[in-house]
Amino acid sequence: MFAFWSGRLCLNLGALKGFGGSLRKIVHVGGPAALSNAINPAGMALVTSAVAVVGDTAVAGFGAATRVQSLVFVPMLALSAGIGPVVGQAWGAETPERAQATVRLTFWLCAGYGAALCGVLWAFADPLAQLVADGQAAAELAAQYLRVVSVSFFGYGILITANAAMNARDRALWSMGLSAARIALVYVPLAWVGVMLMGYPGILAAAAAIANLAAVWGALVLCQAVGLLDLKLPGVSGPARRLQPAD
Repeated sequence: MFAFWSGRLCLNLGALKGFGGSLRKIVHVGGPAALSNAINPAGMALVTSAVAVVGDTAVAGFGAATRVQSLVFVPMLALSAGIGPVVGQAWGAETPERAQATVRLTFWLCAGYGAALCGVLWAFADPLAQLVADGQAAAELAAQYLRVVSVSFFGYGILITANAAMNARDRALWSMGLSAARIALVYVPLAWVGVMLMGYPGILAAAAAIANLAAVWGALVLCQAVGLLDLKLPGVSGPARRLQPAD
């Protein structure tokens, strides 16, 4: 208060010039990005309700396996946190080739890490499940999850890094749509179809694995459509051209 009374400190509202426009830009990206991060937990809750159809032991095994899954996803989450500033700087500097190279490298890192992770989990699924699951039956179901779904773990890494890259490209609605489509159109419906037809294995094979693999295709198409990839694959470039946005 003394600084204000003595005139040594004063308020300058000029610093707020342009604040409204900046806030709108932040919300334009941050709003969909926040919703995108909330979609997966909401979807997992619906999938868990499908697992509950099998029984309490299945829920315990599924929950134990997803805890291990959350831990092993950390390196790919770190990639998704790091790719945004790099892609944003490259795009802002009008060097889209560097942004594309970054996205390609990140996708290959996810694929390589996912392959190595799959091998480790196939070899050590049983002891890992024993550590986190309560009871032999739950541990066996957790180990089954880790073996089957780990084949597609790389797909989730590509999904989240693609989302971060599209957010940096100012295409947050696209990334939110990709996450929502994976959950609402693939994962949750197939989880319920799978559990009704095949029980617990149906959730693993028909839902989690297929949802992650479908996310890879969606990520490639959308990144190509917004200029973050330049692939010559017919199954990617064709759909991407039809989705090409107008800047």
